[in-house]
Amino acid sequence: MSSPYGGNALDQLKWFIGLLNKHNVPYWIDSGTLLGLMRDGKLLDSDHDLDIGIWENDEPSLRPVLKEIASEGAFTVKSETYKCSLLLYTMMPKNTLNHLKIDIGIFKEHGEYAYRHAPIYSSSKNLIYKYLFKTGRFLHHLRRKSITYVSHDSSNVLISNLELSSWRMHLFYDPNGTWWIPSSYFKNLNSVSFVGLTVNVPNKWQDYLSYRYGDWKIPAKEWAYYLHDKAFKHSIPSELIDTR
Repeated sequence: MSSPYGGNALDQLKWFIGLLNKHNVPYWIDSGTLLGLMRDGKLLDSDHDLDIGIWENDEPSLRPVLKEIASEGAFTVKSETYKCSLLLYTMMPKNTLNHLKIDIGIFKEHGEYAYRHAPIYSSSKNLIYKYLFKTGRFLHHLRRKSITYVSHDSSNVLISNLELSSWRMHLFYDPNGTWWIPSSYFKNLNSVSFVGLTVNVPNKWQDYLSYRYGDWKIPAKEWAYYLHDKAFKHSIPSELIDTR
């Protein structure tokens, strides 16, 4: 399958941002992608995906982008939901040697906070995962996953959907995870330019990076987002909302 861009990760980011701009999708660069660009002027060598954020209300404007990507055939487009609430779109490359996975987080708003439910893969359940995979049951269960359609201009794009609240996914995922971030960072976005690429970044991005990473100018020797990221809370969204 031919690639819609060159093999360089920055070229892939340029290609994807071009699609978002083409379809007027409001977005911001997030997480490790933002950290690498703002600290090092490039994508992190250790990063294996591109991180993008959008507001839930802007998700319909993303659908033409998903349709175009799916039609090009270089990526498989997947969605993740929890109790039928959309959490994330993932674009999985069919050529993993030259292409990065693209994650688009869908954020909701409550009061002064933006949040996104983020069930995490549980390493404590790794033995169960290995057993099911080896016996073939894991693949069997994934073949039975639900299917959702994204419609645009009277045509449908088939997108596989992983419902993380199903009993199958509870074998692998802990639901107690939420990104909980002051919503002001995702409003009145800033624009920055790098080697011919202009991208949207969070408002007061230096403060945002400090909120997430602490001293973000110094690379961390060890990093696991569910342990070290200050924006990640080990609770489901309703527990955080009830305390506000």
